[in-house]
Amino acid sequence: MGMAKPAGKRTILVTCFCIILFLTVGPQIVLGGEDHVDETSGAVYAWPLQKEEDQFEILYLEFVMASWNLSGSVPWNAYHSAIAVRNYNDHPNSGLELVADYSPHETDEIKHVVHPHIRSPNSPFLDAALHLFGIHLHNKSQHKVEWNNIANVNIEFGIDYERYKNVTYLGDATGKAVNALSRWISEYNNTRRSFEPIEIAVAGEGTVLPSQICHDFVTDSLWVLHDTGEAEFAPETHIFRDHIILFAEPNSIQKITKPDPNDLSLWGPIVRYYEEIEKHMGIINIEFTFARIFYAEMFKRNVSTYMYDGNLETAYHSFKLAEPFLNYCYMPLFMPPERSNIFESPKHCALPFGVEDHDALQLTLPLRYHMLVFDLSTKGFAFVFVFSLSVLVFLALPLAYCVVKCRGSKRSASKDKKE
Repeated sequence: MGMAKPAGKRTILVTCFCIILFLTVGPQIVLGGEDHVDETSGAVYAWPLQKEEDQFEILYLEFVMASWNLSGSVPWNAYHSAIAVRNYNDHPNSGLELVADYSPHETDEIKHVVHPHIRSPNSPFLDAALHLFGIHLHNKSQHKVEWNNIANVNIEFGIDYERYKNVTYLGDATGKAVNALSRWISEYNNTRRSFEPIEIAVAGEGTVLPSQICHDFVTDSLWVLHDTGEAEFAPETHIFRDHIILFAEPNSIQKITKPDPNDLSLWGPIVRYYEEIEKHMGIINIEFTFARIFYAEMFKRNVSTYMYDGNLETAYHSFKLAEPFLNYCYMPLFMPPERSNIFESPKHCALPFGVEDHDALQLTLPLRYHMLVFDLSTKGFAFVFVFSLSVLVFLALPLAYCVVKCRGSKRSASKDKKE
């Protein structure tokens, strides 16, 4: 699905698929012990208080993190974004740049923010054998689900222009608005503690459970500035951000707070769902759009899908999938008071927005081969050993049968000759 670009304006395709390698971050101050306290009010701020009458530029920062060549498509870039304000008054603070961004702690692997580590009470060899032969144990009460997607707001004083290659002017704000943003940022880490790259949308309602990535932090920051009545937006160019969307049936979303592992009706499906994600990471690693194959399988099997919420309490949102299951789309990053709508706003998506033929989503033989290779490379020694042993047994049985059969035939022939 294409989208017309206004003539004479540079369009920035901005996606914060920040669940991939985040290895290029520069010097930063992570909130926690670095806050600034106003001695008069006792209020906590992310950076020192600014003069309320000062004028600031609102800036959007980004840098490229990775790029994919999707099947039959042009390269898709992945960006990280941040928000900055720059003082442009004629006094010693002129040129002061205050920067904030939101990013996960663990950035070496995608899996940290996609699925948890399932810690099984069984031995690695037993789990490898069960996985190999597709056997699923019903009792998951002893299985632990361990997430490693903790995230933080990071503060910098001064823009690192070597890292942020694109700096886009968005508008202007007063020092009063900047102080409100500073106060809000200082509280953000108290209520936002996990990095959640996926949002849930429902037809007729739009996004009902938003994602929680760097672009969401930037968007929320713009709304904080807007709500003060002390900011005006007039971006110099169009900005686009990414959305990774799961589609849910209306009225199917249910929140499960602190699920009890002993409640097998709740805990068992959660564990099995994330075991399925881990099993399908083989095709997702080949090309992230293949994730739709996984969700199409879940849909056909009428399996409940889950989204983790690790902010104030451990919780999961259970929901039933709806077509087209999943998509990855660029959409405008609207300036307040406008808001985007996944069903109505202009967008450019990596996958068709409708699913007409489920046969097109089947696992082909090459994909199954890649999944096997991925499993062998990630499951460790136990899985490889059990798999290799199973292959040897599979090959040895027909061979042994042939040997026994041949010996039997020779003995029969020998007896016939003697008679």
